Amino acid sequence: MLYFNQINKQLTFFSRKGFLFLGIMVLAVLSSFTAQGKFANLNELSPLSWLLKMKTKVEAQPIVNHLKDTKQLTIFAPQIEANTDELIFSTIDQSYPTAFDPSSPEHTIEIKSITVQNTGNTNLNISSASLIGSGYSLSSNHSFPEVIASGQSQDFEIRFAPGAGNIGRLDGSITFVSNDVSNPSLVVNLYGISTAGFGGYNEPTLSQVVDALGYNINVGWTGLTPVHFQFGSSDSALAAGLINMSTDLAGEEVDVQTFKKSGNNTVTLTPVARYSPVEPLPTGWYTNNNGTPTLNQTFVLSGQKPEHQTLLPKLLSGNTQFDPGTAAFGIYIRSAHFGRDSFTEDALNTPSDPPSTAPGTGSKHRVRTYPLKNRQGNLVPNQYLICFEDANNGDYQDYMYVLSGVKPSNSVPEITFKRINSNGPNYTDAGSNVWAADNSFSGGLGSSKTFNVAGTTEDDLFRTYRYGNNGAPFSYNIPVSEDGIYTVRLLMMEPYFGAPGGGVNQGGPGRRVFSANIENGQGLLTNYDLNADVGPATASIKTFSGITVNDGVLNINFTASVNSAIVSAIEVSGPQPVSLLFQQANNTLTLPVSGNGSLNNTIITNNGINNQMVTLNALDASSFDPVTWLTINGSPLNNLSFTTNTNFDFEINATGLTSGTYTASITATAGGYEAANFEITLTVTPAQSNEAFFSGPTPANGAIGVAINGFQITVLVNTPVDYELTNTTLTGNVNLYEVVGANEVL
Repeated sequence: MLYFNQINKQLTFFSRKGFLFLGIMVLAVLSSFTAQGKFANLNELSPLSWLLKMKTKVEAQPIVNHLKDTKQLTIFAPQIEANTDELIFSTIDQSYPTAFDPSSPEHTIEIKSITVQNTGNTNLNISSASLIGSGYSLSSNHSFPEVIASGQSQDFEIRFAPGAGNIGRLDGSITFVSNDVSNPSLVVNLYGISTAGFGGYNEPTLSQVVDALGYNINVGWTGLTPVHFQFGSSDSALAAGLINMSTDLAGEEVDVQTFKKSGNNTVTLTPVARYSPVEPLPTGWYTNNNGTPTLNQTFVLSGQKPEHQTLLPKLLSGNTQFDPGTAAFGIYIRSAHFGRDSFTEDALNTPSDPPSTAPGTGSKHRVRTYPLKNRQGNLVPNQYLICFEDANNGDYQDYMYVLSGVKPSNSVPEITFKRINSNGPNYTDAGSNVWAADNSFSGGLGSSKTFNVAGTTEDDLFRTYRYGNNGAPFSYNIPVSEDGIYTVRLLMMEPYFGAPGGGVNQGGPGRRVFSANIENGQGLLTNYDLNADVGPATASIKTFSGITVNDGVLNINFTASVNSAIVSAIEVSGPQPVSLLFQQANNTLTLPVSGNGSLNNTIITNNGINNQMVTLNALDASSFDPVTWLTINGSPLNNLSFTTNTNFDFEINATGLTSGTYTASITATAGGYEAANFEITLTVTPAQSNEAFFSGPTPANGAIGVAINGFQITVLVNTPVDYELTNTTLTGNVNLYEVVGANEVL
């Protein structure tokens, strides 16, 4: 056996030819041995069988002990990489002064660098770098071939100088040819905008800007302002003050005016373009408190030329990240030049000016918001392009930002599941649900059993468990996707007291008693006894709903009063949709013509958050026109702001209505909540006649009482004697009248 081990060891260094040579040598030796009578039991084998027999025995020996003798093959090759796959340029060809900024210097050239790195293990030889595209050139300080050693890099300067009259969108590319066999031609794309000068009609269109930046978005028009697209006009229309800041959505614009964080990370606000007056521009986020914005400045855009007329403008101070917590928020800018703040919420903005007869006159729609798309037209999750219009001309490229890590504040959260297999590995149940290996715990010990578990088909999920060490507490602190309302399920099983292989004679209630406290008492499992509830070796599942998380982590603390707490698996689902609710059900009222009344109600939330700002609107259920007979505190329900958990009266006035039935459809909305809907049905009865006729004997002089609720009447007495009616007493809504003879002195 040692002999063959030695052969096996040597085989790791032989090629097939070497093996054949070795086989021939072995055959010669064995033939000699056989001729001498040795190994007589091999005499019946042919020479080829000998060789195969020997080869089989050699290959049958394990080689794990000989790995130290194997050799590693090292391949030497360069590998080219660039720090970017594209560069974006912006220049201003101001070869003549303009009325907008006659003193500005020219900004006809922009230079940017591409860093090329060799991540391979031998020299990278770049034989050439070829440029295509009008206005682009490579800096003259480069000569080829360029050699970049392993682990080193080289910067290549690209100049964008379109020249006089070369205006508009200008694209190109540079190709690096090298000895990297896996990527012999590395291409970096170049995108640029060249404008004729500063401001006014020299500025690029919003469509050109988003195209240069690589956002494959239909903004809704192609000219400088929407009026060009709508009226087929150009400079004359703009000069005449024809603007379009309509609230109608343009192109792929969405009606999203406030946002919330989409996860637990910070939010990023990146300036990507600016074509505005030259000034430092404070920018930030705000919260809306009953119509009063609370501002939080994030950064200030540079006030130096040409940073006011460029793609990718620079910051003067601040940074692009902020954390709004769980609040709904918007984005604002502050312009000293225009003397106002502008907000993503229309309701907070000042109307456009000067007055004009064009569509959008007096509009407060100073921001258009688009879901972000990349150059391929694919949506970029949780990112939006925010386009401000501050100059009232409707071009919407005054200040442009990409807002990342957000979702619309009025979006309904997507329910997700987080499942943990306590002390167990990854596990997929019969419903194809994946339970992750144990995580997010603090303290406790793990153990497992092998017996069958009653009351479930998922025995393996219950057999593993985490328990308190000698009765000590332990906890799970589970990160959730976002704050909101969650449902928690605790999966448990008694593995010892009364269970197979455990304390069979020690079973029964009272041997293990423990508690679980979920998110500061919102869910409580108190003094729970598995044996008393379901018995030993039997699955138990307890569900806790309405658990509100406000800090991104759901906490579960396990404690024991007898022995130790225990859990086999945990499931967290949510966030559940949060909703607005009208608390009172009473929604009908009957009134006479010109009558009035009220219905009391309160708007609440299903997550218990008080003083949530909501917006109320009411439309006629048939005509969809605004409802005029319904108010709150004297105000019509037309974008009426209100707060939850505040008692109020729906005020109903039938004045001016004809008899019939009227239905108002009322909607309450708030960011991040499902809307609440409520209907009020008003029945208006016909007016009573304003004349009363008496028949029968002539009434004697003196008091004849006639009472008709709520109306002034004239009584005509059906006799030759004239009578008059005088109003003598008013009691409540009942008028008492007295009939007096004509000869009486009133």
